Amino acid sequence: MAEASSQGGGAAVCVYSRIRPFTVEEVRRGDSQEYAWAASPDHLEVEAQSKFHQGQRFRFDHVFDVDASNSTVYETAAKPLILASMEGFNATLFASGVTSAGKTYTMLGNEEVDGIMTLAFQDVFDYIEEHPEREFLLRCSFLELYNEKLRDLLVPENEQPEGGLTIVTAVDDSGSVEIPEATQVILEDPSHALEVIMRGNGLPHESFPSPFYLVLLSVIVLSHSLFRTYIHTLSLSLFLSYTHSHM
Repeated sequence: MAEASSQGGGAAVCVYSRIRPFTVEEVRRGDSQEYAWAASPDHLEVEAQSKFHQGQRFRFDHVFDVDASNSTVYETAAKPLILASMEGFNATLFASGVTSAGKTYTMLGNEEVDGIMTLAFQDVFDYIEEHPEREFLLRCSFLELYNEKLRDLLVPENEQPEGGLTIVTAVDDSGSVEIPEATQVILEDPSHALEVIMRGNGLPHESFPSPFYLVLLSVIVLSHSLFRTYIHTLSLSLFLSYTHSHM
């Protein structure tokens, strides 16, 4: 799901569906090779293929079939939001689904394929390099919402506030939500962002073959996690302007 809010207060929410192919393990076990759902020819609906869901169909903003790559999903569902956030708009992107639906693979990828988060930070820092007329500062926090409590994944368990972190909602019309107690890290480059993600998941980033490829095949990545990036930018022209957005 993706959402981008404009400075004028309007909001647009897009919902995408991705049909997961069979995994290597499923093929090895000889599981049924018939898909329960398929994308319609125009890629706007998922259509039932099994007798258990016969006749059912659901409409989305776009449906990615089993052959869609992470890069294709990123270019369609995520990249417009990433670029909008660099222009001062708030943007949110999250993956939802049952266990083994492919959320971690889509968001983080593996040792061979980049995920959405990797591609996003590459584009963020490419954007910064392409706009030398502006000064950028990127900060991030990494949180987990579990059992109705908000935890800071960047601090030890014994340093967590009792009852979880406090959420503060703005009293004005902005509707902004802040978490004052959350640890914030200044991001230096794409590899640094991925190091923060690994740190939050309790994984040693030095064990991975490169900063951009995450070996996540045999480890459990925390669910219900929220990686929040704060983007501050200052124009270096004669008439200074300042923008602030969240991603």
